[in-house]
Amino acid sequence: MLTAMRRGQAARVPIHVRGVPVWDEEWVASRDPSYGPLIEAVREHGDYFAGTGFGGGPVVTDAPLDLVTEEHIEGDWKVAVTRWRLPQGELRWVWKHSLKGYPSLPVEFPIKTREQAEWALAAPYEPMRPSVKRLAELEGLVGERGVVAAGFRNPLMVVQELMGSELLAIWSRTERPLLARMIGTMAERMLEVVEYLLAQGVGPVFATLGQEFCGPPLMSPADYREFCVEPEKPLAEAIHRAGGLLHCHCHGPMKDIIAMLAETGVDALHPIEPPPMGDITLAEAKGMVGDRVCLEGNIQIGDLYTRSEGEIREATKRAIEEGAPGGGFILAPSASPYTPKLSVEMVRNCLAMIETGVKVGRY
Repeated sequence: MLTAMRRGQAARVPIHVRGVPVWDEEWVASRDPSYGPLIEAVREHGDYFAGTGFGGGPVVTDAPLDLVTEEHIEGDWKVAVTRWRLPQGELRWVWKHSLKGYPSLPVEFPIKTREQAEWALAAPYEPMRPSVKRLAELEGLVGERGVVAAGFRNPLMVVQELMGSELLAIWSRTERPLLARMIGTMAERMLEVVEYLLAQGVGPVFATLGQEFCGPPLMSPADYREFCVEPEKPLAEAIHRAGGLLHCHCHGPMKDIIAMLAETGVDALHPIEPPPMGDITLAEAKGMVGDRVCLEGNIQIGDLYTRSEGEIREATKRAIEEGAPGGGFILAPSASPYTPKLSVEMVRNCLAMIETGVKVGRY
């Protein structure tokens, strides 16, 4: 994994089955039996990408926040209502968490007005000093089977989680100076987190996500440069000064922003979605940034659920043919399995992807 992320050629192409953390015995024990064959295949052939996040709550601070959460059941959902009590007033989140194992859904975001944004910015701030104990534990579990990453949200994602994507896009036109100030503030705070982690000897791999909230078609390439590239460059530079690597998870159309991700300092990029979910093939991405960025992907999770075994084997061969030349490629699905039970077709296709990767995954 490290050789690939450094754009080198290992003995074989790494195979990362995202969202199947077989080193986590609690996770394994909680899975439906339908996951069993996939878990065993990952244990035998997979390369591990473990990690833990250092997010810092809603505004990246160690200062205590007056947060109160109440929960109730509505049908198949547990509804969580969180109130953040501030001197100026109250902000509120509402989330629906599936009781059947499906992904959670946001219902209401706390920031709806300019005034409320100012409340959040004025909340007490103390630089974060998180424990790194969990990283050491994961390194013991993963060993030589893979890498352990220290995760952090990209600064724009911190803001997006306060207002949602719709208001974020609208404010990029109507409240641009305020939005830039919010993102800049979170970037400064996140840089303090990263520098603290580096001082604790964390590394070499750091992982970020959230860039997709600023990509096309929701926002423009010019927005991406202002709200992602410039705020994130100091984070990547700090990691690189310490000899580290930056991994980025970003869905969606990439053609207009992939060069900017490389410019930012991203060392490995997942998942490089081809049409129709994205707008760029692995071959195109390789030609544009393959000399600077390790490419990870790009087997669509939806295809694993719906396509034939033959189609998955061909897609896997094509991904390796396009991504592997010259090194710097990791075979992976575009996302994690997201259903509580895996269909026979899904298991069959995941095994086909892994088997094909083992068979033909050479440089």
